[in-house]
Amino acid sequence: MFLLEAITAGLPVLTSAVCGYAHYVMDANCGEAIAEPFRQEALNEILLKALTQPSLRSAWAENARHYADTQDLYSLPEKAADIITGDLDG
Repeated sequence: MFLLEAITAGLPVLTSAVCGYAHYVMDANCGEAIAEPFRQEALNEILLKALTQPSLRSAWAENARHYADTQDLYSLPEKAADIITGDLDG
């Protein structure tokens, strides 16, 4: 869940595509999800790109803040608990 916390803090995110939260990173356009199977070269490339392109990091950070402001990321734990306990409206 720390990826959602990073997004809400406006931080760029690099993650593996198999991470359950990777789709949030891609939906928000606030970082990269590295394709599987994992290749160290792919991680190196995206990390170098992120470290050497301040405008890219700034865009990712702005996109993360915008996504956090416009999407309901804060009630996900409660929604998960409701699904588990069967306490859903409707």
